[in-house]
Amino acid sequence: MSRELMIVSVTLSDRTDGGIRATSRDLPGLLLSGANKHAICDAIAPAIRTLLEHKGYQIVSVKPGRPFAEALAKPSPREVDMHIQQFVVELAEAA
Repeated sequence: MSRELMIVSVTLSDRTDGGIRATSRDLPGLLLSGANKHAICDAIAPAIRTLLEHKGYQIVSVKPGRPFAEALAKPSPREVDMHIQQFVVELAEAA
């Protein structure tokens, strides 16, 4: 059985209080923000799953493309402290 993959890019922006905000142009409605970076990062994959299931997708798995520590350690490409993390979403075969 073949599976389809979807890539969801998530923008991780540092907040002035040391926390983090996660948003996605690929997945409208994804907005997580909080003071605890680890808690927010841990909540992204379940949020992606929930939003896609609500749109009618059958999800097999949602996994970050690389570890968060690696994504957050790279220098930001802009003056704003922001990083991009991609998630690989494995979809069940369409009916």
